[in-house]
Amino acid sequence: MSTYAQRVSAFIEGQGHATTLESPDDGNVTYIRFRTRGRGFTAVTNEADTGFILITTAERFPAPLEADAATYAILLAIQDRLKCVKLAFSEDRRSVIVNVELFFDGEDGYQPTFWRSVSVLETAVYDAARDVQKNAEVKLAADRFLDDVLRGNDR
Repeated sequence: MSTYAQRVSAFIEGQGHATTLESPDDGNVTYIRFRTRGRGFTAVTNEADTGFILITTAERFPAPLEADAATYAILLAIQDRLKCVKLAFSEDRRSVIVNVELFFDGEDGYQPTFWRSVSVLETAVYDAARDVQKNAEVKLAADRFLDDVLRGNDR
């Protein structure tokens, strides 16, 4: 008899995506890693709750992100627009992590919305990367302008 994680993994592989499974603890929680559309994703399953899957991806930045009001506003605006996603910083603030939680009935209840959820994650992480990067560039340009003004340099 296959586990819940193995069934989810077989579903993903059935769509042509290789998976790797990792169970770091007692085996209840399993991380199913896969790639699609050039991006890595992880589906997290729990054998104790076969009506739930967490799907996650992240965008890594070359330098730590400013944890300022403008950046938080960007992430909250994306959450508000897409409703089902949650965005957060990694501990080192070099990544934006995007999650979607699927709650469903039945053993295979995740299947009708799984790939749609992956698409929503892709949209959210793309929007976060674009908007956070643009905010950082605008802030850098403003800082340079202020530095020039304070030094008395005219542009």
